[in-house]
Amino acid sequence: GAPIPAGPEELMALVDEILRGVFTGDFAVALERAASFCRVEAAGSVDLADDHDAAEPDRAAAFTTRALRLDTFAADLTACAGLWRRGNLT
Repeated sequence: GAPIPAGPEELMALVDEILRGVFTGDFAVALERAASFCRVEAAGSVDLADDHDAAEPDRAAAFTTRALRLDTFAADLTACAGLWRRGNLT
């Protein structure tokens, strides 16, 4: 897992490790961790959208769209974790 507190470099290293197949634990846990990462990224995108809303509305809209996509990914990954645990992920 990531060290606590984890900075951007530590999170990037962890994500690289997971995506490159180094993770050797429960696949459902890996899916849930990926979902959590998406939620963190989505929260950051929302924060950036707020920062740019007044001066750069187009950029703010792009960050909002990104946040929504990441939130959808998180929901899908969480659902997949449940399916994996039930033996229904194909």
